[in-house]
Amino acid sequence: MSQDSFILIPECLNILMTKTQIANLAITHIGGRLLTNVDTENSQEAILCRTWFDVVREEILREHIWNFATKRIALSGAVDLTTTSLSGYDFQYRIPLPNDYIRIIKVEDVESTFEVEYDGIYCDYENPLIRYVYDNETYTSWPKNVIVAFSYLLASYIAQGLTGPAGAAVQYRQLYDSTIVKAKRYDSYEAREKVVDKDQYSEIIIFRQQDMFS
Repeated sequence: MSQDSFILIPECLNILMTKTQIANLAITHIGGRLLTNVDTENSQEAILCRTWFDVVREEILREHIWNFATKRIALSGAVDLTTTSLSGYDFQYRIPLPNDYIRIIKVEDVESTFEVEYDGIYCDYENPLIRYVYDNETYTSWPKNVIVAFSYLLASYIAQGLTGPAGAAVQYRQLYDSTIVKAKRYDSYEAREKVVDKDQYSEIIIFRQQDMFS
């Protein structure tokens, strides 16, 4: 793949992306037959993309606390461990995780310790409010730079099946690594809250005015 094609990729993302379009981006990197519908076709390209697509999405979502894939929810359905055969646990409640759970960011209202296991969150709060990364399958909400990274990672997984040698897979993995680093940096910038204290702001204005007329 040439450097020129790498530069031009973001410009082709001016339209809202679908699963099939992302798969086609990955195929374009490698060179293969483009798809009309990745979910229904039986070509080798479609089968490989279907095999790896969800794996790639979840891998990327676990990489970072993405602004486009975070939500807050008050959990429900707690099991009181003190009234069950599981009373030996250190916590009072086990609360099931949401179906779209990827990774925990924070349990908002839990001051004591908690643990996350495969079957839920263990803590002493019956309805904890959690902030977490969820399995966002609405690709129109994904930033363009993350979509580009997605296409490179998907290409790295399907490359060997389409081209044979493993060298291409390594190349696309490297492109993914460099692209996702930038995407995470931009996402982190957007997450920062810039709050200026009103009194401090007034002092800055007064200082600048004094400097102008001195």
